[in-house]
Amino acid sequence: MRNATLARRVSLGLAALAVAGATWLTPAIALADGPQPGSPWPQFKRDGPRTGAAGVNGPTNPVVAWRYGAGSAIMSGPVIAADGTIYIATENARVVAVRPDGTQKWSYDLPDGGGGAASYLALNGRGQVVFGTQNGFIIGLQTDGNESWRFDTRNAPYGSSDAQAVRAAPGGGPNSGRMYFGTEAGLVYEMEDGAFAGIRRADQDGAVRAGTVITTDGTLIWTTVRGSIYGGALGGGDKWRLVLDGAILATPAFTSDSTVVAVTDKGSVYAINSGSGQQRWRVQPGESRQMRAGPVIGTDGSILVGGDEGRLYALDPATGATRWSFGTLSVLAASPAVAANGLIYLPSNDGNVYVLTAAGQLLSKFQTDSTFDVSSPAIGADGIVYVGTRGSNQLIALKEGTPIAIPASGTAATAATTAAPPAAPAPTTPLAPAGFPFIRCGSGRIYFINPNRLIGDYVSNPAVLGSSPILQTSATVPQSRIDAGCGAGR
Repeated sequence: MRNATLARRVSLGLAALAVAGATWLTPAIALADGPQPGSPWPQFKRDGPRTGAAGVNGPTNPVVAWRYGAGSAIMSGPVIAADGTIYIATENARVVAVRPDGTQKWSYDLPDGGGGAASYLALNGRGQVVFGTQNGFIIGLQTDGNESWRFDTRNAPYGSSDAQAVRAAPGGGPNSGRMYFGTEAGLVYEMEDGAFAGIRRADQDGAVRAGTVITTDGTLIWTTVRGSIYGGALGGGDKWRLVLDGAILATPAFTSDSTVVAVTDKGSVYAINSGSGQQRWRVQPGESRQMRAGPVIGTDGSILVGGDEGRLYALDPATGATRWSFGTLSVLAASPAVAANGLIYLPSNDGNVYVLTAAGQLLSKFQTDSTFDVSSPAIGADGIVYVGTRGSNQLIALKEGTPIAIPASGTAATAATTAAPPAAPAPTTPLAPAGFPFIRCGSGRIYFINPNRLIGDYVSNPAVLGSSPILQTSATVPQSRIDAGCGAGR
């Protein structure tokens, strides 16, 4: 274990005086900060708008490049530095740096046990690993794992003598020059290289647990557990506030048409104009259950959301109408990641990372034999996909295996089709149990189940699936049963 060396402890005396009559500082006297330049994935959902979209292609058929055993559930990260180092935070109150070859570089223990796991990690403009703790600190680590600075929320501006737990994912944007940290006291602290630079307040509306969003049109978005969403100018001052139908626990996203997308624990998805705060539309695409995964933005502009229902929805950004959906066997607790070639990497608590096309077709999947918490996939500069698990406690690097051709793109509800795979011998073993109109075979492809309970034709258009259950490997259905029903070649 590395002993943390405190390089600099931030003094709040001058900062408190500076905000005595204002909630922000003049940018002209501020230090510049923000996400690390050159980093392929410096924060949760990658960028300031929180699109979750990478600038490189990802693997079509992921296989293991390496595994790193973290010794405890991975609760935040991975984030990836410009030099390729991967950073994660674990349930046993550690931050770990892992080299691109899968070997550990260093580990850091949170001060006084941290109160539990750290917040999601981020990389600031100086390449420091920044995060919050549940016992009230905001910390920056140097690239060697030693502390560069530590900010104590006790007696911080607009706070109290009590520690403010920091659970929201920190973030920033290249147009903001600051990093933002939300607290359980309903405050968002603006930091520049560890120095207090300003504050946003929502303390009458409850805790801030979702990360902030930095829009490309210069708006800062922050939210609360009591359903309030705020928009403010990056230079200071609030622009608008809107109250939604439930707690906002997932970090929103920003689309290319000046729309902020937020989801609630009531299963609602809202589209809001970032400049005015006017609601554009609201939909409930599923069973009104909590949305945890996403929103992120697909390469075709689709808004991708999911949650406790276990189904990912692609929504039309103009209307909120469902373009397609994809069902898994368990909760979606982590946001997907999107590669430049349109592929969507969807982790499900059924233990799989599903690889979907932009039109919602299942291209392949990788089985981790574990579950995921809020740790979402990250995509490196070389296209490697990194995932962190709970249960097996592993950071897994996924590279390209035998490539699979990506079908021509199209809207799944109308034109998302692909040629059927080569014919395979029809099995004679009836499928069981009954009640499933479709089966997902070992290749990941989906087939109809005929009335005689034997396998039928390949499903070339995912739109026919709707919300119908799919027979696939689970705790009650072994892979051997699926293989017997599907037969060789499927």
